[in-house]
Amino acid sequence: MSRDSSLVFLPSQLAEGSNRFEIEANVEELDLDAYNFREPLHCSIVLVRTGDRIDLHLDLKTGIELECSRCGEPTDYSVGTSANVTFLPEAKGQGEDLEAEATDLEFYTGEVDLRDVVRDTFLLSLPVAALCREDCRGLCPSCGANLNRESCKCNTRLKPSPFEKLRRLVDG
Repeated sequence: MSRDSSLVFLPSQLAEGSNRFEIEANVEELDLDAYNFREPLHCSIVLVRTGDRIDLHLDLKTGIELECSRCGEPTDYSVGTSANVTFLPEAKGQGEDLEAEATDLEFYTGEVDLRDVVRDTFLLSLPVAALCREDCRGLCPSCGANLNRESCKCNTRLKPSPFEKLRRLVDG
């Protein structure tokens, strides 16, 4: 294994067949230090070497804090995801054509670097809009009160909907 990173492997140091690793990834090394991790980023890695081909099965588990997209309150989110990627040695000019066609195929020259795979797998597992709970009521659009904690005093019924004119067009 390369000493630069716990997620960089030298193919020559991998035994033929299955190689298992349990690693707590360094989030700064993965450019994920913008996230508030509640638990370490645990990687269960299985690298199966067959000649020059290396098949990766990756399981990620961690806990992070996200901001609710409706009310802005912090919320805990558990990440549990996996990925499968095949690594092949790169021949001159080969990598550019094949990599554009296959998303689960990577090429290596000298070492197998899993940092991009781990980072991308983590980022793709995050929700587009995190919620503190399914029935989050969000913030009042007028006064900004958190409607999960308090009722606001705004009179929202006096304001017409911005879509009222469109509704008249549809209703005829």
